Amino acid sequence: MLKKLSLIVALFLTFPVFLNCAVIKVPSDFPTIKEAVYAAQDGDTVEVEDGLYLESNIIIDKKIKIRSKNLFGAIIDGCRDRWDPIFRVQAETEISGFILKNAIEGISQRFSPDVAWTAHDLVILNIIDGSGISLNDVAENNGRANIYNIIFDNCGDAVATNDAYGVDVKHCLITNCNIAFSGADHVYFNVDHVSIWNCKYLCRETSWPTNPGATNKINFGPDINILDPLLNGVKGSDFHLSLINSFTDTKNATALNPSSYQSLEGLTFNIIGDVYFRLNEFDKSAEFYRKALIIGEKISSPEINCHALYGLALNHEKQGELSEALEYYKRAVEVIETVRGELQSKEYKSGFLKVKIEIYESLINLLAKLHKENPSKGYDREAFYFTERSKARIFLDELQEAQIDLKAHLSDNLKEKEKSILKEISQTQIQLRDPGLSPEKRQKLLAQLDEEENKYKGLIVKIKMENPDYAQLIFPQPHGYGQIKEKLLNSETALIEYLIGEKHSIVFLATPDDLLISRLPDSESLKTLVDNYLSFLTLKETRGFKAINGGKRLFKILLGPFAEQLEKNIKKIIIVPDGNLHFLPFETLIQEDNTRFLIQDYEISYAPSASALANVLERKYLKERSKDLLIVSNPGQRKPNKVYSFVRSFLKSLSLKKNQESDEIIYDFPNLPYAEREAKAIARFFDEDKKLLLTRNAAEERGFKKLDLSEFKILHFATHGVINSEEWWRSALIFLPDKDLQEDGSLQPREIYDLKLDSDLVVLSACQTAKGRLEKGEGVMGLVNAFINTGSKSVISSLWNINDRSTAQFMKYFYGHLIEGKSKAQALRQAKLKMINSRFSHPFYWAAFILMGDYDSAIDVQK
Repeated sequence: MLKKLSLIVALFLTFPVFLNCAVIKVPSDFPTIKEAVYAAQDGDTVEVEDGLYLESNIIIDKKIKIRSKNLFGAIIDGCRDRWDPIFRVQAETEISGFILKNAIEGISQRFSPDVAWTAHDLVILNIIDGSGISLNDVAENNGRANIYNIIFDNCGDAVATNDAYGVDVKHCLITNCNIAFSGADHVYFNVDHVSIWNCKYLCRETSWPTNPGATNKINFGPDINILDPLLNGVKGSDFHLSLINSFTDTKNATALNPSSYQSLEGLTFNIIGDVYFRLNEFDKSAEFYRKALIIGEKISSPEINCHALYGLALNHEKQGELSEALEYYKRAVEVIETVRGELQSKEYKSGFLKVKIEIYESLINLLAKLHKENPSKGYDREAFYFTERSKARIFLDELQEAQIDLKAHLSDNLKEKEKSILKEISQTQIQLRDPGLSPEKRQKLLAQLDEEENKYKGLIVKIKMENPDYAQLIFPQPHGYGQIKEKLLNSETALIEYLIGEKHSIVFLATPDDLLISRLPDSESLKTLVDNYLSFLTLKETRGFKAINGGKRLFKILLGPFAEQLEKNIKKIIIVPDGNLHFLPFETLIQEDNTRFLIQDYEISYAPSASALANVLERKYLKERSKDLLIVSNPGQRKPNKVYSFVRSFLKSLSLKKNQESDEIIYDFPNLPYAEREAKAIARFFDEDKKLLLTRNAAEERGFKKLDLSEFKILHFATHGVINSEEWWRSALIFLPDKDLQEDGSLQPREIYDLKLDSDLVVLSACQTAKGRLEKGEGVMGLVNAFINTGSKSVISSLWNINDRSTAQFMKYFYGHLIEGKSKAQALRQAKLKMINSRFSHPFYWAAFILMGDYDSAIDVQK
């Protein structure tokens, strides 16, 4: 058997030599793999330098080769994208040399003609919910793959077919997978020279009906080595020694450079460590993690080091060695943050942290456990600090980036490239506005828009890399309890911060006197409770609030551990939510001993993190501002013209992508008859020469962008909002489109980031503007963060579809108190109290509006 395994490994280690027409290099020619593949022509090779690439849905629709320059040097992390594989094969191709990880699928062939392709010399990791490699046609038997020299680890299925023509699998190692091979309706599925270790099932052959000439049968050759005691009943196998000797035998590594060989060795040690950890053989597991760590540190591999450190932390914690576990967790976090700091794009940073957040959660949970055992050792403060380190880091980075002009040093070449890409995006969006497009044409244009947006994202990365001011930026570090106490807290103010993890959930109460910590139910239980409560808050039938018991239950869970402390002179509560709590208005929670809403006793505001809020409060105004108020009011038209219909059609196209729940998105744009009344009522509070109204035909996007927006203290938008919870950058505030369609009438985050604000407050009096894409470790990415990062100290936004009539009344109350000199949080609270005592008493009418950012300052306006 060992001879056979040595042959498997020797073949696995063979790295191919390509003949190619032209070589396109990443990142020197193009900053992203997706952009390079899009630019390649038939016969080209895309060669990727060592590094971490956070990408998915790389569509290969040309006859090209794509390879890592050095074996396992390029790591492509799909960031657990819920829809897309890392590679989507639609043409003859050859993929080799990469580590692929964290996606719904590693490589998928779908929507493709019957082409033959090859994947080899790969490591495919953590494809937990899907297949490492999948050939999945819609109905025909299309797709032929030759798969060899691949490690599959921690996948749902290693290799799966569904309506494929066929697949050959040879010389592969499959570990920690649910099913090694899953077959349905293929002409052939051949497997030989493979080793399988610690997989639940060897294969699944479905009983589904097949096409003529097809089968569900998987053909296994004579050299199938099942090493897993779960499969062959053998316990205590010492096979790992032979396996490691095979991988480390130098005679099998003649095609590898030393770094590639060591990388393979370190990856393998980590996989073996994982196997033994799952088998509860912790001493053996730790042995192999240590071997991996020695190699990872020698070749400076964050991928190997982070995996090994996390594995060692889990090993020590399982064995009750908590001090040792704590040190390994901290070292793993340092590796994560070093890598994250080198990423240029906000999308890359958020995706990277999303797949690493469980390490922070495990560390914080351990610190909470240690604090309970040793309350005087300061573990609670450490837990709070690492919670801050896990939250809203993009937000902090972008606050710093906002201090420089990224495009100030653009070369003529980059200026022209930016102009060209933006024009392409604009033209594609204009075409998508046509309501008469066929479904096929619409899908083609959406795919084209994806490519153009990816080119733009890649360009922004290149701009940052070439900007000398960006290179010298020192990004702010998160604050600990001591700094937060100094910067945010006083005798009347408390901060409550949540960490909602898949396994562990924790809440902190920070006051000037102390920092308290308490545990919460698991995330799924909390999500169910919050979702049920929200369904009552947003009921269209609002004759009476029917969720008093639900409000009390959530109060008891979320705030109950600190009820006694909150009753001691606290008047202001800053909420730092996490997970689904981002969509919960805490103002509506009901105290246990009465039926009062929380807002009736406290001012409530929100922050993405305590450190981010502290940085926002320190922001200095750039100049003396001459205007108090800018209002944009787009009430719609009684008889929408063709141009307006085009905008509606365009935004509907964007919203319906990827099977997204469309019922949460407004794209029909009913008229807002009270929007203009809202604008005029608010305007009456301000002097004529201190305000500007853009309403009806004046509410055009081009006119808005031409203004010097840094002159205004308050920007108020009374219009429709469109929220895309997947492609958050396609969310928008709806203006009137320009008659010549130079501007499309949808102000999206990409455009907001290019605005220059110097405002105290932005009010988004539109539907669901507090929503966006909920990212682990970052919160909600959408319109609110865009406005704060581009220069506003605070934003009022809405959590659900709001009623324009009640909103007009609510805003009248709010501005009435604001111009009296009350702080933003005070004015918002007083408006809500007035609504509670009116015919709009149901939370549906007032609870949607929340304040993010600076809460305690008043706005100096001319009365």
